[in-house]
Amino acid sequence: MLLLVSPTKTMKLTNARSQTMPRFIKEAKQLMGELKTMSPSQLQGMFGCNEKIAQQVANYNEQWCDGNGWKALTLFDGLQFKSMQIDQWDAETLMFASNHLAIMSGLYGIVHPLDGIYPYRLDFNDEINGIKVKQFYQNKILTYLHSLNTPIIDACSKEYQLSDSSLPRIEVVFLENGKAKATLAKQARGYFARYFVTHKINTIEQIKAFNAHEFYFDDTLSTESRLVFNRVKGE
Repeated sequence: MLLLVSPTKTMKLTNARSQTMPRFIKEAKQLMGELKTMSPSQLQGMFGCNEKIAQQVANYNEQWCDGNGWKALTLFDGLQFKSMQIDQWDAETLMFASNHLAIMSGLYGIVHPLDGIYPYRLDFNDEINGIKVKQFYQNKILTYLHSLNTPIIDACSKEYQLSDSSLPRIEVVFLENGKAKATLAKQARGYFARYFVTHKINTIEQIKAFNAHEFYFDDTLSTESRLVFNRVKGE
C-alpha cells in the first residue's frame, strides 16, 4: 500500500538535508524556470497573497536548485505534518514511511519522505505562463502510481486527488458530525498518516481500525472506494 497526502504551504528549514532526488526533478526544474521569470508583484497576483509572502516566494525561487535539498518529510510544516509528530518516529517507522508514504506536490509532482527538496510555493490548481500544473503532472504521476502495482490510499485534499478509474485507489475522508471541516480534516490526515506508518498498515481492515482522537470508521457513510471516519461532537 501507498498512502498519499497533500503538501502544505508552510515550510520550515531544519538540518535534515538529503541528496535523494525526487522522481520528477526534470519537470520541477522546468516549472521553476517559469517561476523564476516572475517578479514579486506578478507572484502576488498569481497567488493572491500579500506583498511580504510574495517577496518570500521570490526569494525561494531565486535560491532554488535541483540538488542537496531538505528532506520533504521535515520541510513541510503545516497542521497536517505537525499532527504526524514526526519527531517521535523511530528508524523503523521512517524506513516504512520512505516506502509507503508519498506527498503530492505542485512543483515536484510527487515526493517521498526522504527526497531532497527546496522551499517553494506552487499548488496543483495554479497556472504558470499558460502551464496548468495539474494537467502538466497528472499523466506522469498516474503512470508512476500504476507502475507500483499496489493499492493507493488517498488521504489528499480534493485539489491533489487524481481521477483514474483503472487505478486501485481508496479515498479516506474525515468528518465531524457527518460534515467536512477543513482545519479538522488537515489534523485528521496527520493523525491517520502517523497511525498508518507507526502500525505499518497493509490491509483495509487495519485502516478501518483507526480510531484516534474520537474518530471511528463509519460504515453507513462509506463505500468500497471511499472510507469515511467520523466523530461526533456536541453542537
